[in-house]
Amino acid sequence: MISHRSILTLLWLALLLWPAACTAPTPAPPTSTPVPPTSTPPPATPTPPPAAAIDEVQIYAAVIRQVYTVDHTFGQPPNFPHIYLLATTAAEVWPGLQEGELPPAATREAVIAALADLPAAFTWVRSAREAPRDARDTVIDGAVITVGAIQPQPDGTVQVAASIYFAMLGAGGQTYVLAQQEGVWVITGTTGMHWIS
Repeated sequence: MISHRSILTLLWLALLLWPAACTAPTPAPPTSTPVPPTSTPPPATPTPPPAAAIDEVQIYAAVIRQVYTVDHTFGQPPNFPHIYLLATTAAEVWPGLQEGELPPAATREAVIAALADLPAAFTWVRSAREAPRDARDTVIDGAVITVGAIQPQPDGTVQVAASIYFAMLGAGGQTYVLAQQEGVWVITGTTGMHWIS
């Protein structure tokens, strides 16, 4: 038979152990593991290639040749015997443009030499009014071809606006895109507006 004292001792031990038995153990905090980003960073902007050395002679000659032989606004090449060349520092050219700036003498001479195979006499002028005209403002036996500033582009190409004028209702122009291919500047297309009057 269990004594009264033993029962009290057991009850006292039960009371001491009861809170520990009823309290759930606290779980250990989870260790933090870095999560890789779900999206990739945007690609770096490509650096444009360095602009090719600009050869004014090749560029101007290519544009003037294109205007004279292809973009003259006639169905067939008119083969004007006289072409008056007007250069401007403007990015755009239009029929009302009258004044320009002469390129350096060496550039002027080299451009004319590059066009020597064409059936025209080329003359650089400071003003479109230097081209002889009749009473109706028609250029006598010729036309005025105006070339704008050479504008380098981030992709290594250049853009040059050009126009032709031979009469009040005989003119046209557009902006040409040129790229250097195997060391030679060639026209690869046009950009912007193409106008004819």
